[in-house]
Amino acid sequence: MSMIAQLAVAAAVYAIDRPYSYRVPEDMPLLAGMRVLVPFGHGNRRTEGIVLSVQEGVAAGLKAVEQMLDDASILTDGQLRLAAFMKERYFCTFYDAVKAILPAGLWFDEKRTLTLVSGAQDKLPPGMANSGAARLVQLLTDLGGSAPERTLRQQFESPQAFDAAVQALRKRRCCARRFAHAESEKRPSRSPRLLSARRKRSSLPQKSNFRTPAGRAAAPAVCRRRRPLPRVV
Repeated sequence: MSMIAQLAVAAAVYAIDRPYSYRVPEDMPLLAGMRVLVPFGHGNRRTEGIVLSVQEGVAAGLKAVEQMLDDASILTDGQLRLAAFMKERYFCTFYDAVKAILPAGLWFDEKRTLTLVSGAQDKLPPGMANSGAARLVQLLTDLGGSAPERTLRQQFESPQAFDAAVQALRKRRCCARRFAHAESEKRPSRSPRLLSARRKRSSLPQKSNFRTPAGRAAAPAVCRRRRPLPRVV
C-alpha cells in the first residue's frame, strides 16, 4: 500500500474543481495543509496544489507529487473546512478560497540569482582548481555569467555542496547574489464570455446620447416608433 494525497489543484476551473488523487513518494513527509507542485492535465503542466488529506491506498496509474513547497502545514483543519464552506457558498474554486484565507505574501516566490564578478577565475587559488567553487564558476561562465540558484543547485550532488561553493565564492568576492520576488501563480483571467458581453453592452448607444442633437437624429434608426393602429369605425 502506498500513501495517496487528495489535492485541490490551482489549475482546475470551477466546472472540474474536485479533489484529485496523487501518489506520495516514500521520502516525502507530506501533511494536510501543505502546498505542493504536481503535474496536471494531459500535458502534465506543473501547477500548485493544496493537500486536503493523506491516506493509504492503491497508487496504480496515479501521478506522483513532484515537490513540496512548505516545510510544515500552512492551513489547519478548521481553515480547510472554512475553504470548503466558501467554495459551496460563494461558487468559487477551493484554491481561490484558500488564497482569500492566507496572507498574500505566501503567493510570491523569492528568486535568487548568482552573477559572476569580472576576473572571478583569476581570484581562485590554484588549490581550488578541482573544488566545488571552481565548478560553480565554470557553470556560471557557460550560462553567460548569471543564472538562477535553482538551476545551479540541480548540478550539484547535494544542497550542502552547493551552499559551500557559493560561500567560498562570496568570501573571495567572486560572485554577487541578487534577490527578486515574482508571483508564483497567475491571477485568473476574466472569462471570455463576460468580456464579449461587456463589449456588446459598450457598443450599444447610451441613453445620454439621445439628448444631444446627433443622438436625436440617430434615435429613429435605433428605436423605431410604433405606428398607431387604424381606428375601426
